[in-house]
Amino acid sequence: MPALNLTCWSDLRQALTDHLDPSGQHGFEGLMARLLAAETGKPFYLARSGDQPTGDAYSPMAGVSIQAKLYKKSKVAGSAVEADIQRVLRECPLTDVYILATTKADSQLKLRLEKLTEETGVDLLLLVLDGTMIPLGALCVKHWGILKQFLPELMASADE
Repeated sequence: MPALNLTCWSDLRQALTDHLDPSGQHGFEGLMARLLAAETGKPFYLARSGDQPTGDAYSPMAGVSIQAKLYKKSKVAGSAVEADIQRVLRECPLTDVYILATTKADSQLKLRLEKLTEETGVDLLLLVLDGTMIPLGALCVKHWGILKQFLPELMASADE
């Protein structure tokens, strides 16, 4: 495989969408679970395929649920996100934080999550890697070693 050379956020987004599956332990869901486990110091458990009442990954010790959406072209549908959040809160009432990690979003979704935060009292965080919204990219850079496990094609010189 050719080496990946990441020089900007769009390169990282392209690498994620081109080289990772959306789901599973070795896909985008697994990457998000590992990154957030590293960030919080708490274990995250991936949900089985199919019915996911706790989201794609959940940390009962941290009270955090993750929904991971890897998109090449389309964007996250706000109504689907809202339904996912309501289901998680119904099934896991001890959830304190709900994180939506995605490679595509828009300002309307951010506003919708802010409104839902006010309504539910649960912190709803949007981690996006799209254009100028880069919190997801910052998390990847902070935990570069984990990113390299998911994208082994990253150039060795990027570690220096």
